[in-house]
Amino acid sequence: MSCPDLPRLLDLPDGTLIPEEEAAGIVDKSRVTLRRYRSTGEGPRFHKIGRGPTAPIYYRKEALIQWLESFEVRSTAEALERCER
Repeated sequence: MSCPDLPRLLDLPDGTLIPEEEAAGIVDKSRVTLRRYRSTGEGPRFHKIGRGPTAPIYYRKEALIQWLESFEVRSTAEALERCER
């Protein structure tokens, strides 16, 4: 089971823009997974600076925290219920 690097994320100053590669490491997902999440709207909000497929992507610290908090549950039953949706 993977685990996000919350201490690293929380230590960043508020408003920090985090490059895609670093964000992927923090949330313990691959860059490919983050790209897929961006195309489907499943992932955290992001900033694309420029145009075209090579334009850099950044995630705001608060957006990553908000996205990770969206997975918070009160019980294992609730977590299983989420997986069935």
